[in-house]
Amino acid sequence: MEITMKQILILFILLLALNNCGGDYNKNLPNNYKLARTSSSEVSIYEPGGKGIIAPNIDRYAVIGDIVVGYVEKPQPPADLEGSNPVLGYFILNTKTHELLQGYGKEKWLEKLRLYGINEEPKLHRSTYFDRNY
Repeated sequence: MEITMKQILILFILLLALNNCGGDYNKNLPNNYKLARTSSSEVSIYEPGGKGIIAPNIDRYAVIGDIVVGYVEKPQPPADLEGSNPVLGYFILNTKTHELLQGYGKEKWLEKLRLYGINEEPKLHRSTYFDRNY
């Protein structure tokens, strides 16, 4: 079986794409907020001015209209947390009004979500390179 230049190029592109899947990335959230993965143990959210407002590590999240919800867990070493003080637990970020509620247990979080008209528990997921931009 002879390998053609086209097959080598396709293999190279696939390997390059797979290599980028685990690296650093930024994802656009509603109203110019950003979700940034700076390492496998550091996922944070930044406000439009670039200031970090939810410190690492966002384990799972979901976007529902202008609302970003999720769960912050204790970062895994060797996360560089100098200057940050992560608030662990569930959070709600209203990107339209810039209101941030965080540090909730699951029941209190679900109760607060109902105030935003979110009556079903959101399906949270881990961030990936392939998440959509808003």
